[in-house]
Amino acid sequence: VAFTIVVYSFEGHLDARQKISYQQTSFPTELETTVRAIDQERAASGKESAAHGESKDGNGDSDENKSEAASQPLLSQLQAKFRSAQTYGLDKINFGILAGTYDTAESVVFLLLGFLPYVWDWSCHLGQTYFGYHDEAAYETNI
Repeated sequence: VAFTIVVYSFEGHLDARQKISYQQTSFPTELETTVRAIDQERAASGKESAAHGESKDGNGDSDENKSEAASQPLLSQLQAKFRSAQTYGLDKINFGILAGTYDTAESVVFLLLGFLPYVWDWSCHLGQTYFGYHDEAAYETNI
């Protein structure tokens, strides 16, 4: 029982630390700076292509037919994905904390109240009453 509680406490500590990182709502500034530079390079190369009359790519598709997501700046796409990933991660960690608490509480209660030995004895009784098994047969079957 003590080991189960120690493991639960350790996992709870790790989950609490992870939850703090999921609660962060600001996009990382280093990544924002780097992606903004990439967007500026993409915009500059796009202007050069338009100035040289290159409206088609190698497949013969015009720029208007490209997906709308590709025409949006990379930074705005990443920021949207960051927000959705943070929201999903926070929901997942909250559910994990709740599920872990329930599982640990259930395990401790079952161990302290002797529920599993009770179920074993009850199944032996049902086996004797309805199926003709005797006590030794239950052990032989499980071994």
